[in-house]
Amino acid sequence: MTDCRRDLDEALSAYAAQDHYPFHMPGHKRRTDLAGEAAGKDITEIAGFDDLHCAEGILLEAQQRAADLYGSKRAFYLVNGSTAGILAAVSAALPRGGTLLAARNSHRSLYHAAALRGLRVHWLYPEQRKDEAGAAGISGPVSAREVERMLSLHPETGAVFLTSPTYDGVVSDVEAAAEAAHRAGALLIVDAAHGAHFGMHPAFPENAVRQGADLVVHSLHKTLPSLTQTALLHLCSERVSAEDIALWLRIYMTSSPSYVLMAGMDSCIGLMKSRGEELLGAFAGRLLAFRREAASWKTFRLLPADDPSKLLIGTGTSGTGGRQLAAILREKYRLEPEMEAPGYVLMLTSLADTDEGFARLAAAMRELDAAFPSGEGADAARSALPALARAKTAMTIAQAMEGKKKAVPLADAAGLISAEFLYLYPPGVPLIAPGEVITRELADLADALLREGYALQGAKDRSAKTLLTTAE
Repeated sequence: MTDCRRDLDEALSAYAAQDHYPFHMPGHKRRTDLAGEAAGKDITEIAGFDDLHCAEGILLEAQQRAADLYGSKRAFYLVNGSTAGILAAVSAALPRGGTLLAARNSHRSLYHAAALRGLRVHWLYPEQRKDEAGAAGISGPVSAREVERMLSLHPETGAVFLTSPTYDGVVSDVEAAAEAAHRAGALLIVDAAHGAHFGMHPAFPENAVRQGADLVVHSLHKTLPSLTQTALLHLCSERVSAEDIALWLRIYMTSSPSYVLMAGMDSCIGLMKSRGEELLGAFAGRLLAFRREAASWKTFRLLPADDPSKLLIGTGTSGTGGRQLAAILREKYRLEPEMEAPGYVLMLTSLADTDEGFARLAAAMRELDAAFPSGEGADAARSALPALARAKTAMTIAQAMEGKKKAVPLADAAGLISAEFLYLYPPGVPLIAPGEVITRELADLADALLREGYALQGAKDRSAKTLLTTAE
């Protein structure tokens, strides 16, 4: 087997073509007539196919190909998505009860890791943007200066956690943050779930693995041609033990990893190694052409993003909101957005997008831009999400989640301590987290979002009319 792109997948295909009878899991017994085409390659840890949690053969080689592509010391396959990687990275980096410095606009899995390990967390707040993206409620990067300042205030910090790029394509200065963390004796963990395509073509930003981070998480499935749930955890330095990473992955990840998913990852890595620059170059050309056309819009706006693959369509002077724009794109033009926010819609693109797909989006926006008023119309960004408020932390996430609770109407909860999360999903960044003091502004924001038709998740009360608070 010399073709690295098809190594694991070809091995599975060859095995499926033989007459081995499976007296083992899975229960579908590779019968495609009962369980679908994928079942033909869906096996368990049988002879010759290695064990992901103790990889010594074909899976070890496949993971090393991923490490070689990105430049890490070691890459670990994740079949539970980036969530498992974030949980494992944080757990390996810090002892129970340790201190973490983390970006407040992190994914909910970071908060869950802090709860599971009883961590004390001090928050890094992203810069507020001054451009149209800021007006639409999109946070800026976390500055290295802020990382350095907070590390000086909390010298006991063992690890720093950043999200770069963010869901909206905002990139922080990972290299400078890594230098600041290492000077203070701390590790740097980067949630780069949305940056698996970085560092392979000059049209896109550099990959965090090569910028000094110690641990980096990539979601292959988010921006590359790979199946949902496939991701990587990269070990990039000697500051963290590979054995500790493996231990925590055994805890947080399934003991029955899908060979279909792992074969898909190996194929994706091989594709990027052999044709990545070519495919990303063609993709960059499509993005550039679309952005040139968007520059002529009179009403809607294409908002700035550090990652050019994130098309953030601002509602501009249309007088409509992101939810309404998303509905029009979905129902009239059969174009399904990734995410909708009050002031914009996110259209997530990848190298797998076609000329036809871009042409359909361009034609739809050309038509909509002509149909909606231009000039001094109402700016829908007026109802945008406000910048993340600087929350007052009264206790750790674990203490709030594990203590006694009582349900209180959100409208009457100002001044109390939240015992649960409340967030918009996607992207899953908490508006409030357990242990934080509830403010009047939060209650008003939640009410406004609910009235506009957005779903708030995380609370036991799915209507978000009440919130669990600590019972003191």
